[in-house]
Amino acid sequence: MAAHTGAGLFLARHETVLRLMREMHGAARRGDWEHVSVLQAPYAEQVERLRAQGDGPLLTAHERALRLSLLRAIVAEDAAIRALLEPAVAEVRGRLDNGRRQQALVQTYGAAG
Repeated sequence: MAAHTGAGLFLARHETVLRLMREMHGAARRGDWEHVSVLQAPYAEQVERLRAQGDGPLLTAHERALRLSLLRAIVAEDAAIRALLEPAVAEVRGRLDNGRRQQALVQTYGAAG
């Protein structure tokens, strides 16, 4: 954004959130959950700054359309990350459940040996 008006800064924050979401999505596609985690802090900071601004400054029709487009892209990136995250969470949950079952068996029947 060339303009540094209130609207320009407001929209630039949305663009930053989208950039961070795209970076997180790329990392998630690679299975690099550690990098996703690292990106969550700056993402959360930008989202909090947007929240603090509330509805933000008055926007022109063009700026409102741009904001809506950015918000839709952010939501789409978020959904894509969640879709990639679900199998990973299910795998971890399965491993934890398996470990708990094994631990319960050991406690019930003692260590085999």
